[in-house]
Amino acid sequence: MAISTGSFARNFAWLLGSEGLVRITRLGTAVVLARYLSAAEFGIAALAIASHELLRLLAQNGFGLRLIRASDDDVDALCNTLYVLNWIWSLALFGLQCAVSWLVADYYDVADVRSMLLVLAVIYLTMPLGLTQMYRVQREQRLKVTAWVDSSQVMVDNVLTAVFAIAGFGAWAIVLPKLIVAPIWVIGYRVACNWRFDPGKGFKRFGEAFAETRSLLSAELARGLRAQMDIFIIGRLLGTEALGLYYFARNAGLGISLALLQAASHAMLPKLGEVVRRFGIGSELQSESLRILRLMLAVTLPIIAAQVFLAPYYVPLVFGDKWLPAVPVLMLLCLSAVPRLVGESMTQLARAAGHASDDARWNILSTPVFLCVVLVGCYYGLTATALSLLLFHLVYQSLFVIATGSRLFRKRPAVAKPLQATT
Repeated sequence: MAISTGSFARNFAWLLGSEGLVRITRLGTAVVLARYLSAAEFGIAALAIASHELLRLLAQNGFGLRLIRASDDDVDALCNTLYVLNWIWSLALFGLQCAVSWLVADYYDVADVRSMLLVLAVIYLTMPLGLTQMYRVQREQRLKVTAWVDSSQVMVDNVLTAVFAIAGFGAWAIVLPKLIVAPIWVIGYRVACNWRFDPGKGFKRFGEAFAETRSLLSAELARGLRAQMDIFIIGRLLGTEALGLYYFARNAGLGISLALLQAASHAMLPKLGEVVRRFGIGSELQSESLRILRLMLAVTLPIIAAQVFLAPYYVPLVFGDKWLPAVPVLMLLCLSAVPRLVGESMTQLARAAGHASDDARWNILSTPVFLCVVLVGCYYGLTATALSLLLFHLVYQSLFVIATGSRLFRKRPAVAKPLQATT
């Protein structure tokens, strides 16, 4: 019995449509920032944002995946448990970022970074108010809600960033809006989902809530190190001005590609989770994942190709001649998005099938290699660093997809593995 890919296509379309609106505002913001901020100011903002995003990875605790894979009978009690745990988790992250802010500022000798990280830490205190509602929306595959809530938040962020940059806020123009727009995300999900904490519906044991945490958190931390550590290494070895060029290239080029990747992964996990619940791990799951991957590539490859080939023309025209040195870096980073997209599809497939530990192992083992690749690349300059990152992803993602796919689908019965309710 086949299962339609229609719900994935609709969800993917909503996410892509909202991302298109975000890109319109982000393009305007990128132009303003390129005109009003120096490369050094970009570098300072990059240190603060990268530090925050690296710590924020600890929020990827697997609670959402646990709810997506839970049986219907467990949902209400599990939501109560996750609500309590999210408050504990977020308070811990708030304290951790406040402490880390001093270390980062002292290490790079940039006092503003400390203040920026303290401001960004407040975001953690808003997250528990909407996280459980977000999990339920994802479980129900109502990604139209995800698309509009997330895009509304980012669009307002972009507009405020441009306004603050014109007003002369410098690097703070990139940081302050992220705190100001945090309530948009909370209000959006609370309006979209009427779930509220109700102790009367019971709780699950804390151990139940953490069923997916170790594997998912390990994988996300390793992926996060790869996503952010290049910024720290480049900033330390090549200086804040070179880091500013790199950060510009990431945002102006790779940012679009990664947004497509994020949209695809958000739509893919709930869909594949539904297939696993209905059919188990077998030929239907394999066929569905291949159909989804073909659709994702058909949409994203033309966009990435256009970015790469047109970069030498639109960068000086739109952003100004001072960013021309960043063009080769931008092109190479955009190309790296293609193997990352294929690898991300396998990541979501493994997680939906209950094999997040495979993803975690690969990410953990590859992270030291990634760091060495960046260090060697920095020795030869910024463009060499971008080229080394492209080669790393080509090799790593290929090996990961082949090995994990073979492990998942080797001669096994198509038996579903539902999460059992506990009494």
